[in-house]
Amino acid sequence: LDIVEPDKQFNAVASIGLGSVKVTFNAKVEWLELDMPNRARMKVHGVAPGSSMDAVSEMVLSPDGDNQTEMKWEADVTVVGKIATLASRLMGGVTQKLAGDFFNCVKSEIEK
Repeated sequence: LDIVEPDKQFNAVASIGLGSVKVTFNAKVEWLELDMPNRARMKVHGVAPGSSMDAVSEMVLSPDGDNQTEMKWEADVTVVGKIATLASRLMGGVTQKLAGDFFNCVKSEIEK
């Protein structure tokens, strides 16, 4: 992770394995909207050898009872190129698992 401009833009490197296909994306991430701690919306453009991906993601946090927060998260992701051709059938399941693992990790850190 490399912060280009705080609260505006950063670069990231993300590796993912989809079955036997493994790829590393170099991504540029831009915050489109940042209303801390209520809402965040970002745009991502990533490139890897022979592939690219674009995504827009939004997270909304709202109070949900005593000492609880409800989080709504969605992402619209488009992947093209070699990775899409070779691993398209695996993408949905792997994406769901990775998102679940990420948010479980966040929850665990918050609960510490």
